[in-house]
Amino acid sequence: MFFIKMKCRKVFYCGMLFFLLCGNCFSAEVKRVVSLSPAVTELICHLGRGSVLVARSSVCNYPAGVEKLPSAGDFARPDTAKILALKPDLVISNDLIVPAAAENFRRAGIRFLLIPCRNMTDYCKMTAL
Repeated sequence: MFFIKMKCRKVFYCGMLFFLLCGNCFSAEVKRVVSLSPAVTELICHLGRGSVLVARSSVCNYPAGVEKLPSAGDFARPDTAKILALKPDLVISNDLIVPAAAENFRRAGIRFLLIPCRNMTDYCKMTAL
């Protein structure tokens, strides 16, 4: 039963990110993404959308080649100025991010997707992708 639940979560999160990255829920296609979570970075690449990544967190190092992207700061502590200079369409992070950083992105008109990661269940949902 546990594996069935994990499979359903995987399908849900893959579907959600695929939907967002293909631009179906936005008026324009998402072309520039900053991922501040290793699990999200891996998933974006797994979905074949690695070309939209313009930056990553300092701990995003998989799949191979991702480490060549510029670092947008430390995990959960992004370099807001650097990210704003990259002019992304979308920033994706987990909810461990400093709240003020998330608000800065929103004020700048950058879409910001926050994936919950408050407890072990949330962490398993995020990393089971």
